[in-house]
Formats: sequence, structure tokens, C-alpha cells
Amino acid sequence: MSKTSSQFDVLEDDLYMRTAFHGAFFARMSGDGVMLNRTKLLMGVPVPLIIERSFESYIRPEVSVAEIEKLALRAGVHLSMGYLLDQMIKDKRAEVRGFENWVRKSKLHLGLSDA
Repeated sequence: MSKTSSQFDVLEDDLYMRTAFHGAFFARMSGDGVMLNRTKLLMGVPVPLIIERSFESYIRPEVSVAEIEKLALRAGVHLSMGYLLDQMIKDKRAEVRGFENWVRKSKLHLGLSDA
């Protein structure tokens, strides 16, 4: 939970829990997805390309499960930070002039609609 002794503003419990959930859920699904695709690859079943590159060019067979979980946790942290920033902008608590518009128009935007 948020630390009340912090010198910084703290998040209310609901937003903190939603942010933590999204990060943890994404990390778990990412790690499981990598393991599933690696298993498919070892079985000779086709796996999807990632930006026109083969799966094994990103995740080599010798990468350990612990390393995959570490990568998934890092991805989950990034997703949770993005989720939190999105929520803060929606709630008008983090107004950065033009930031949201810049993200939507930038090359970072993946063309995904709001979920």
C-alpha cells in the first residue's frame, strides 16, 4: 500500500491496487506467453513473428526460466507505469501540456483503441 510517511503524495488504495494488478497480470501473462511460444518452437509448431522477426531471434532457447520471468516483471513495471500515467491524465491530476496528444500522434502509438 501507499506509505503515509512518504514525503511525496501517495496514491489512494484503489488506484494503487488497480495499477499493481495491471502490472502483475501483464507480467504473468507475458512470462507465460514466452514460455508457451518457446515450448511450441521446441515442438516444431509455428510461432508468430514479432515485428517481422522470428520469436527465437528475441528469446534464444538457452534463456532460462528465471531470465524470462525477470524480463516479464520488467515489462509489467513498464505497463503499470503507463497505466498509472494514463489514469492520472484522465483524472486531470497529471496535466502535461500536449503530452497525451503527442503520445497519440507519435510513432509510439501502436494503433490500439482504449480498452
